[in-house]
Amino acid sequence: MLRIFLVTTGILIALGFTPIPFFPDNLGHGAGWLYWPIGAISAMALLPLILAIIGMVLPKPPNKFVAAGFAVLAAIIGAGLTFLYATRTGSGSLLATVHGLSLTLAVGASILMLATQNRPKPFKSTPVILLLAPLVVALWSLVSGAAVVWQANRLADNRAFCVAAHDQSPPVRTFAQLRGLSFYTTTARWYFHGLLIVETDNGKEFYNWSPRRMKFQKIEHPKRFIASPLNVCTPQTGYWANLSVL
Repeated sequence: MLRIFLVTTGILIALGFTPIPFFPDNLGHGAGWLYWPIGAISAMALLPLILAIIGMVLPKPPNKFVAAGFAVLAAIIGAGLTFLYATRTGSGSLLATVHGLSLTLAVGASILMLATQNRPKPFKSTPVILLLAPLVVALWSLVSGAAVVWQANRLADNRAFCVAAHDQSPPVRTFAQLRGLSFYTTTARWYFHGLLIVETDNGKEFYNWSPRRMKFQKIEHPKRFIASPLNVCTPQTGYWANLSVL
């Protein structure tokens, strides 16, 4: 039962946290060595699932002190990268902090589980309890993506619309990019987390996505912003048909 829980939790964390696309679209314009650290950071979301599978095939659990040492190392590295990243995300700093720390917690707890899963009453062990927090964040991320689609459909009401990030990245191409841990601003310049533009008889209406409220809120004066939200995407009929799952 515990192994099923760990594998299921690993799958949900991977689905909720793994960045899509795995490498940023503009990475090809930078130094080639960047692929290695960015790839390693992106792959962290897969570690809880990988460690859960490793735990199923290990003949015996590793030494608990060795596991604790690796967990502490993962926590130090993860926390350091999180706070370094959060300092440059502007209005997305809180969500970036939750994103990074919950993933760090998931990795550290998964490492500890390798040494404790054969103990009596494993569901009451500290690593399992620690895994619950990132599991909740992963579920929120997935539900948030579904909420973006539902809210956009409700506000568009069969009119042309589009959904985009408020930055200079390519338009949203997949439903995976609408998850809560993907659809938020990550630079200080771009204020809005995500945008919905609806074509109406009176012109375009603009909405900002609120991750905390999980709803789109109307932008009353979109022309007043220095970083303009006016041309981030072009409203289309049947917009969702242009998106792939991943």
